[in-house]
Amino acid sequence: MTEAHTGSGKERPSGGGWLKAFLVLSLAANLLVAGTVAGSLWSGSRAGSRAGGTSPQEISLFSFSSTLPPERRRQIRKELRAQQRNLAPLREGIRAARREAAAVLESEPFDASRLRDAFGRIDEAETRLKAAAREVLITTAEKMSPEERKSLGAWWQERKAHLFRVGPGDGSRPRRERRERPAPP
Repeated sequence: MTEAHTGSGKERPSGGGWLKAFLVLSLAANLLVAGTVAGSLWSGSRAGSRAGGTSPQEISLFSFSSTLPPERRRQIRKELRAQQRNLAPLREGIRAARREAAAVLESEPFDASRLRDAFGRIDEAETRLKAAAREVLITTAEKMSPEERKSLGAWWQERKAHLFRVGPGDGSRPRRERRERPAPP
C-alpha cells in the first residue's frame, strides 16, 4: 500500500482503516441478509405459517390432513397441536442462539472464534428442532392406516417435488449434449 502524508509529520497507510471497516460492515450485512432469508424459509413464513414459525414437517402434516375425511382430520390435527407445544421451547432456543450470535457479531473487539461458536450453537438448536419435528412426523405416520401413509408419501413428493428432483451428474438421467457455439467474429 502507498503511504499518505497526514500533515502532522506522521505517515499512515492510505485507505486501510476505511477499507477494513467497509469489509466488516459488508460481511455483517451479508450475514444479516443470509440469516433473514434462511430464517424465513426455515420458519415457514413463506408458506403462511403463524408467527414463530413451524417446521416443514408440521406444515406438510397440517396441510395433508385437509385431504382426509373430517373426523380423521380432526384426530390428526388434535394430535399435532398437542405435539407442537413440545416444539415451542426448541424454537425459542433457536431464537436465543440467533440473538447471541448477533450480539457477538456486534461486539468489539470482534472475535471470529466466538462468532463461529455462536453459529455452531444455532446449528445445534436447529438440528434439535428438526429431529423433534421428524419425530412428530414419524409418530403421526405410525397412527395412520397404510392407505393414509401411501397417500401422505405421494402428497409429499408432489408438494415438495424440488426435494425429489433428479439432476445431471447423479447417473439417473443422461446429460444433455452441449451445442457447439460458433466462434465470435
